[in-house]
Amino acid sequence: MVLTVRADLEDDLGNQRAAADLGRAALRLSYARPQPDGIATGHYNLATYLGRLGGDRGAGRAHRLAAALIYRLAGMSHDLAGTVGALAYETRQHGGADPSLPSTLAQVIAVAEQTEGVRLSALLTALQPDESAVEAALAEILATATQPPPDPEHA
Repeated sequence: MVLTVRADLEDDLGNQRAAADLGRAALRLSYARPQPDGIATGHYNLATYLGRLGGDRGAGRAHRLAAALIYRLAGMSHDLAGTVGALAYETRQHGGADPSLPSTLAQVIAVAEQTEGVRLSALLTALQPDESAVEAALAEILATATQPPPDPEHA
């Protein structure tokens, strides 16, 4: 928690590289005591820091999708809704779906697990042993995040 707070402070101060480094450390340590909500929050926060840092959008996307998957599989619907909303916003900001970004379960796991200490595959398996159900959850998340925003005139 201390590293998360420090990462948030660095982010507030505009020190995105320090925020991302501290976010990685916080996420790595959260896997030592696997509680899905804390791990998902770590992935979400790291995605935010990486997005503000610029550069590798794929890593940010993988961590945001990791957070969404954990929230979905753990039944945390409120957190899932906010995360899917952030994914949708990021998709619109960058001109729509980008096929070069992680979008399959294998890609999300591979990119997220490049962060030291992240064992996303094991966590997802613990939450849902049926890999096809995890893939279906990811497909649902991506479909929701890439839907066009509602037309305000017809809402």
